Amino acid sequence: MFPAPTFYLNAMDPGGTTGLSLLLIAEDTFTVEKQTTVGYRPAVKESPVRVLQQWRAQYNDHPHVMVYENFHIRPGRQSTDITAYGLITALEHWVMDEAPYAEVIAQEPVVAKRLVPDQVLQRVDLKVYGKDARHINDSNRHAATYLASRSYLPLCLQAWPKP
Repeated sequence: MFPAPTFYLNAMDPGGTTGLSLLLIAEDTFTVEKQTTVGYRPAVKESPVRVLQQWRAQYNDHPHVMVYENFHIRPGRQSTDITAYGLITALEHWVMDEAPYAEVIAQEPVVAKRLVPDQVLQRVDLKVYGKDARHINDSNRHAATYLASRSYLPLCLQAWPKP
């Protein structure tokens, strides 16, 4: 089911301002280790991939899993910001070169927003507030969606309590 009884879950909401979350997942509990937003400006060497590389090096006592929001160009839009595509490409190159993750999952944007609305984020203590909070909240939605899709009880029981 999971790569190990305890592992780190990296979650990313890619874009011009990228939301990143790092959670420690154990058999009976989960904790947030890091949350941040990072711009993607390769010309000045600012990249969420660099932050992910630092996290992978710093938190090296358990395997890591990566979940991120996939990118699609939507037809009919006047202009499309393809920053997320460039970022995902950079992530994929690092993953292919160094294999830092036990598993890498691209999730569809609509799935996380439907399954994990703000109320669920609040119940599981993953909702953040303040500047750029929406990006971190979206990365947390992807983390929670990943855990729910694997029937991770510590999250599921808290997120969707029985009436």
